Amino acid sequence: EALPASIGRLTSLETLNIERCYALRELPASISAMTRLTSLRLRKRGLNLKELPSSLGDLQALKSLTLQNLLVLEALTTSIARLTSLETLYIELCDKLQELPETIVALTNLHELSINGCPMTALPASIGALTNLTKLFLFACELTDVPSSI
Repeated sequence: EALPASIGRLTSLETLNIERCYALRELPASISAMTRLTSLRLRKRGLNLKELPSSLGDLQALKSLTLQNLLVLEALTTSIARLTSLETLYIELCDKLQELPETIVALTNLHELSINGCPMTALPASIGALTNLTKLFLFACELTDVPSSI
């Protein structure tokens, strides 16, 4: 149901792609030891992650985060704000993810934000403060209001 904590020993790993691991229900906190990880992709229906570990925010080198087809993911950890190197954030078909945390404003290097097929009805009011954001894709969302900051 979980990756072994020893995965954190892969300190030279730059890309981690987890796809169709049907029994996986959580990521170990030890992923924070992957100090060279620049790309993390969690994809496809089989991943039963309800939440992301707060230790995700310790991945200081992370530039790209993809969350795709995570049907039971309910929330993003607020520690995502500590991903100061993050440049791209792709969120697609996460059926229970209804909002982005307000702390997303801290992602000062974010260039691209893509939200596709998620039941979000609003974006954080502070999203307009993402001054390096050059691409914003909103597709098949349930937005009823767009913040005046954008």
